[in-house]
Amino acid sequence: MHTGTQEEPSDSSKYIRATPQWGFIDTLGRLQISGHFEDADHFSENMAAVKQQNMWGFINTYGEIVIPCTFKGTWAFREGIARVLNKDDKIGFIDKKGRFLIPPVYENASDFHEGKAVAETERGLIYIDRKGKKALEGYFEQASDFENGIAKVKLLGKFGIIKTDGSWLLKPKYQHINVQPNGYLVCILRDKGVVFNYRGQQQANLKNCMVLHYHPKSILCEKDGVQRLTDRKNRIRSDSTFEEITPFGDTIWQVRSGNYYGLLSCSGKLLIPIQFRQLYRISENRIAFRHGDLWGFMDEQLNIIVKPIYNLAWSFQGGFARVTDQKGFGYLNWRGELISAQRYKDARDFSEGLARVRLR
Repeated sequence: MHTGTQEEPSDSSKYIRATPQWGFIDTLGRLQISGHFEDADHFSENMAAVKQQNMWGFINTYGEIVIPCTFKGTWAFREGIARVLNKDDKIGFIDKKGRFLIPPVYENASDFHEGKAVAETERGLIYIDRKGKKALEGYFEQASDFENGIAKVKLLGKFGIIKTDGSWLLKPKYQHINVQPNGYLVCILRDKGVVFNYRGQQQANLKNCMVLHYHPKSILCEKDGVQRLTDRKNRIRSDSTFEEITPFGDTIWQVRSGNYYGLLSCSGKLLIPIQFRQLYRISENRIAFRHGDLWGFMDEQLNIIVKPIYNLAWSFQGGFARVTDQKGFGYLNWRGELISAQRYKDARDFSEGLARVRLR
């Protein structure tokens, strides 16, 4: 959502504040859409939100305004529909011609996922369809977006998993459920952790151990405030010297000791020493790392492909990664090469072959 406004200096007559100019570049660093927007969002479904005269609308990939800038706030298009905020701070949904499919009547709502969106009502959260009608029975205290045909909901203080047809995969009886992106559901029921797959089939049942993350080869548990990796037979795979263990990839764990991080295998083998100040999770087979005060990149085999020479770095998205140095923002390709000598005041990730950059 985009609703922020800039505050003027206390005595604005002493200053001249330039309005930011945002445009879009292609993957070769060429300016494709000129920088005359006050702000802009990423492209999604060939549409991008842009801001002019403090209001938001949408452009196409040619830079043409196809939905006028008349909204107080906007979100990206998803499944052919976009959320918008009107001048009365109410949320509705429009199509790609700017026509309201669902009128602006909601105080809060989510994007559409798998044909349904979460909307807030006086009685609680509901799921609505593309016509704005209630799609599933029940009013929930919490409700997540649907992904892979399931969503996590909270009902009467307990968590469960509901399917898109409204039936229960897991009835609401759990104190907590972690829906993991690797296809597993970690459920906490009193003093035990129960693990299911997305089909509702039980994978593990561990008593007297708080399960934090599940993988068939290693399970992250916490007991008496200490995190450890174990297997399904509760055999310990890591010692207790690490202050923090977090999932890093399908078969890799990040470990922290003091203010430094390293990587651990599922078998408990230290893959890289605990020497990095920061590590970003694997994205497009690349890992951004901070060594000392500078950032670089390594590949999934932990070979360094970009030495730490940048002031800041972000994960790879759409085949490119943002970096900054003293000259400003730039982009690296997958080989770690700058796509252009051009630097920008600010920049965002690539999406659908275009990235928004601030030229002034």
